[in-house]
Amino acid sequence: AGVRTFMLAQIWQAPLVEGYDGIGVWTAETVYALNDAAIAFLASLGIERFVLPFENDYVNLSRAGNRDGIVPLYFRPRLFISRVPVLGNEESCTDRLGEYTAFVRDGFRHLIPFLPVSLFQHCDRLLECGYNRFLIDLSFEKPSQKTFNRLLARYRDREVEQPSSIFNFKAGLH
Repeated sequence: AGVRTFMLAQIWQAPLVEGYDGIGVWTAETVYALNDAAIAFLASLGIERFVLPFENDYVNLSRAGNRDGIVPLYFRPRLFISRVPVLGNEESCTDRLGEYTAFVRDGFRHLIPFLPVSLFQHCDRLLECGYNRFLIDLSFEKPSQKTFNRLLARYRDREVEQPSSIFNFKAGLH
């Protein structure tokens, strides 16, 4: 059908694309390329590109030997997915760290932060570290050309999207 690049969401999916010549295989942020050993393992499977985990922080990124990963700059991380309606019929909840939105998609309940993560203001630091591939993930945004153009402008101007959070970027991995 002409499709030449495939994105894997889980490592167990790698055998599905084995044996095909001339294709590219990438991994999503859900395949935890969090350190050089994990990245070397992905390379041994023939994976060309990988999105670095949403949970990553600046210290880990700056210490990494491999800088070929795609760094997420804008996203709403899925905090969990469940078949069980853990919030009952509630559509949101709050804790000491913020407000979260729950929704059902394909029979699964997803919980995401109300505020997106925006790291556009840190892009120059990441470029200085040697990263040059970035991701703007609009998975949980209402489709809008206006939103897309605004986020591209924030990226270009290295301005934070407000309101937003920096998630683990400064606080560190826990």
